[in-house]
Amino acid sequence: MQSLLAAGIAVVSLALGCSTTSVDLRYAAGPQGSAISAAVPRVVVGELRDARGTGDRRLGAIRSGVGNPMKRLVLEKPAAEVVAQAFADALRERGLLASDRGGAIELTGMIEKLDCNQFSYREAHVIIRVQLTEVSSGRALFDEVFRSELVERGGVGGPFGSTEGLRAIAERALREVVDAAIDHPLFRGAL
Repeated sequence: MQSLLAAGIAVVSLALGCSTTSVDLRYAAGPQGSAISAAVPRVVVGELRDARGTGDRRLGAIRSGVGNPMKRLVLEKPAAEVVAQAFADALRERGLLASDRGGAIELTGMIEKLDCNQFSYREAHVIIRVQLTEVSSGRALFDEVFRSELVERGGVGGPFGSTEGLRAIAERALREVVDAAIDHPLFRGAL
């Protein structure tokens, strides 16, 4: 019976084909973001290198009952740009973003993981190494890895899966990492 069900799902999967949806992940401030005194050096966002090795726009997929991708999610912009913009928006929200390249501290880093997947659950994974460097001296001030792994029940896979639901959990995981980094006591201490 189970093999008959799997065969039926495979036939439906082939008939419906695989679609690709282009999505954007945006930073929306949470309740923990707090402005800091104007005396704190301002931060400029530098390069956030994409080290995922999966292509610069790949995000994830909704999979059929047999595991093949039915709906793919790709980013509208390269992952490095999306993550840099999220950090810039979070820093701006807290009053820390430099208005130009004249910041005293540069935030850089590496995207180790940024993906989402939906089979029987929706899940999103984000791992980013965040570094702060003093611009004038090049001295390293902060270097930490932050991660978020979210899993939600109730995701429907296959052709009925919601690309918006999957995009939303990926966006939330990214926001968690950005907030955790910027609100980390050692990050704040480095400023």
